[in-house]
Parts: sequence; C-alpha cells; structure tokens
Amino acid sequence: RRGLTCWEKMKSYKKLKLKLNKQAIDEVVNLPYYVYEDRDLKESVLACAIKSIDGQPNNLFKNIPDLCKDYKLTSIAGQIPTITKYITSFKCDVGRARIFRQEPGKITQKHIDEENYHNPKEKHLRVWIAINGNPDFKILLGDDEITLNTGEAIVFDPDSAHGAKNLSKTETRFSLNLIIKPNNWLKENCIEYW
Repeated sequence: RRGLTCWEKMKSYKKLKLKLNKQAIDEVVNLPYYVYEDRDLKESVLACAIKSIDGQPNNLFKNIPDLCKDYKLTSIAGQIPTITKYITSFKCDVGRARIFRQEPGKITQKHIDEENYHNPKEKHLRVWIAINGNPDFKILLGDDEITLNTGEAIVFDPDSAHGAKNLSKTETRFSLNLIIKPNNWLKENCIEYW
C-alpha cells in the first residue's frame, strides 16, 4: 500500500457510493469474451476489455509503465452505453476496464496482483462492480467473504489478497473490473462496508 496514504488507516476495502444501473446486465450477456491468459484468472474467467491500451476488446493486459491516462475506450464501448456512462462518470483517472464473465462453479483463487510493487510511476486501486447479484457470488478480500447486490461496487487495494467464487449451479456472474488512480473524489465517494 505504499503511496496510497488516503487508504492507510482504512480496512483494505470500501464500498463505493456510485451504483451501476441494473440495465447493465442486458448489455453484457452477448458481448465477445476472451480467454484471459493471466496466471490468476486463466481457468476461472473470460473477459472483454472496455478500456485497453490499444482500444482492442481482446487486449486485457496492462501496459508498462501502467498509467491510467494511456488507456482508451474499445470498440465495445458503443454497444454498452450504461456501462460506458458509468465508467466515464468517475472523476478520477480510470485505466484498464474489463468485464469478467465467471461461469457457475468457477473460482478465482485468492491472489495478490503486485499492482503497486516496484515503486511504479502511478499507484492504483481496484474497483469491482456487480453487474448482476446473487447470494452465491462471493468476493474474497483478505479474510472476509462478501456479497454485492446488483450494481454495488467495492474499492480495494489490489496488493491485498483477493479472489471470487461463483457458487451458483445455474447463473453466470458478470462483474466490471476497473483500475483507478485514487484521488480525493474517490475518497469522498466511499463509505465503510457493513
């Protein structure tokens, strides 16, 4: 958490006040999803980039140096106006933005992203937004296991242990995953998670 001073005295996660409109689920079901060849996500999710370094929806990886200002909306953004409006409503820099599709029974094991290791030029936080909600969709943050309702969002330090489980036997979990540069606007729009 080095360099994230506004978050040091907090729990490693907060709830975001901004909620995503429930219409978002209708926009994401039929998007193209790509295998995410990431060590932690490869077997557990498919993804579609909404913001990527080259504007392509299949480019799911970060750039080095990883600066939020360098990412641009992909060709998919026009097909998902609710989600695009939500992303662009943030009054802080948003880097990578991806929709994750997690099929029933899939688990993303707890891991640490090393997002802020090695003293990068820009420090980041992660925002996960539940596009659809289900009591069987679990988010793992440190020792906590939480559930988000449709449209709710959580902000956390990606260098703390996190993961996700879809324990449903029938429903696919969709989430919007954002990389953001923290600022005072973000701090003012977060509340304690109860």
